[in-house]
Amino acid sequence: MTLPQGFQESFMRILTALALCLGLFMVAPAAQAQAQADPGLERRTELADRYMRLTLGDDMRPLIESLIEEELANLPDLSPQERAWYRQNMPVFFEAFMNALIADMAPHYAASMTEEELAAAIEFYSSPVGRSIARKELMLQVDFETEMYAAAEAMAVDIQAKYCAAFDCDEFSMVLPSAK
Repeated sequence: MTLPQGFQESFMRILTALALCLGLFMVAPAAQAQAQADPGLERRTELADRYMRLTLGDDMRPLIESLIEEELANLPDLSPQERAWYRQNMPVFFEAFMNALIADMAPHYAASMTEEELAAAIEFYSSPVGRSIARKELMLQVDFETEMYAAAEAMAVDIQAKYCAAFDCDEFSMVLPSAK
């Protein structure tokens, strides 16, 4: 038995939204190698973990539950039992996913930020204003994903029109990621 197609697509949309919420800041491999010899790396990694949890993890469950409800509204063929399972289990899966992702990403943050920068970020995001901004940024990132895919699609249409005008073609195939 396989998951219903809408269920799989829904899972991937939520996963994509969460990945965009993270921003997935990557550090060059040279910076990682340099960080391995750094005696302050362990402390900065602990601070980076705290920073990421303040900006992502602590308030992620309400966002996930909201996204799940939006997705369930688009899956009318799911049975009540499937909907209950989805509501009960998806937040648990995503929480484990986020914990693993934070653990994997914290060394990257630690390699690219100083202890002073991380401490200042933690102080800010621990404040009421910082918590408010972190929550709003999470929701804005979900909106950003929608706008990004719409802009990418418009760009692809424009590229296709210009390419075909230059090379006299009827059809131009471009593969784009889909938010749907």
